[in-house]
Amino acid sequence: MLPDFPKVKEKILEALSKRIQTRSMPWLFQRAKHLRYHEGHRYRIVRADGSVVEDEFKEASSKISLDLSQWDSITTKDIIARIDTAAEEIESQVARHFYGEISKSAEGVGNVIDAGGRPFTAEMYLEVLEKVQLDFYEDGTPHELALVCSPNMAPRIKAELQRLHDEPELARRYNELIEKKRTEWRERENSRKLVG
Repeated sequence: MLPDFPKVKEKILEALSKRIQTRSMPWLFQRAKHLRYHEGHRYRIVRADGSVVEDEFKEASSKISLDLSQWDSITTKDIIARIDTAAEEIESQVARHFYGEISKSAEGVGNVIDAGGRPFTAEMYLEVLEKVQLDFYEDGTPHELALVCSPNMAPRIKAELQRLHDEPELARRYNELIEKKRTEWRERENSRKLVG
């Protein structure tokens, strides 16, 4: 009889599970505030404006199959590659749902701008900033925003955002807007109800 190493197997399964968890989360989702639910089939979100959203959890899954007739030739590298492929499938499902929910929420509160097929511009970015609620760090610096786009659009967006610093009129409008948002944030912070 071959020896069994249950603690080693447990550690390996734990490491593989952790790998699939970290690789199956879209990068923007990793940055967002989130809670882990360990049971139940529904969730409830209370937004900053007091509105409540309730929905059922959506399943994201993948299947890993190993042919036992090939067991002797399967390497650790092969297993990790299959786990990574499964994680990518899960990530794709999570991302579609995540971005779909963001789109629905933005449309629901009117934070959507239809560019009508026009290319992205710095002016369009200012229009978007006008519609969203910005938060700031204690020192008054705005929290970083994430723009999600295709790799093909990234150079254009980068160049347009650079215009906010290079062109005096756009820089003035941007700075005025950030100051307005900073004032709104301070008012929100000052009017918060403290618990205790």
